[in-house]
Parts: sequence; C-alpha cells; structure tokens
Amino acid sequence: MFKSLLSILFSDFLFPVYIFACASLFLWLLPDHWVLLTFISIIVFIIVHPIIFGRFDKYD
Repeated sequence: MFKSLLSILFSDFLFPVYIFACASLFLWLLPDHWVLLTFISIIVFIIVHPIIFGRFDKYD
C-alpha cells in the first residue's frame, strides 16, 4: 500500500502541479517564451522523475 500511495502522489498529483507551477512562473517571468520553456521543463521532469523518485520502488 505504501508504494502505491507514493506512486499515486508523485505521478498523479506532483506532475500536474509541477507543470502548472512552471507554466505560471514562465508566463509571469518570460511571457514571450513561456510555452517553449514549459515544454522544456516537462521533458526535463520526465527524464529526472525516475531518477529522483525511483528509490521509492523498494517499498513493495
């Protein structure tokens, strides 16, 4: 149960919050390039997410 709770939290809750926060920040700071920067941050998060949160896979 603990693994599934962490997986749900990190993948289903954290990812949309991260996208919204990055898009809002880029829209506020750099309104001309916010779409490109948001796509770049999504790609970076997809690459970094398994590295950061992969350690929670041991909680089976």
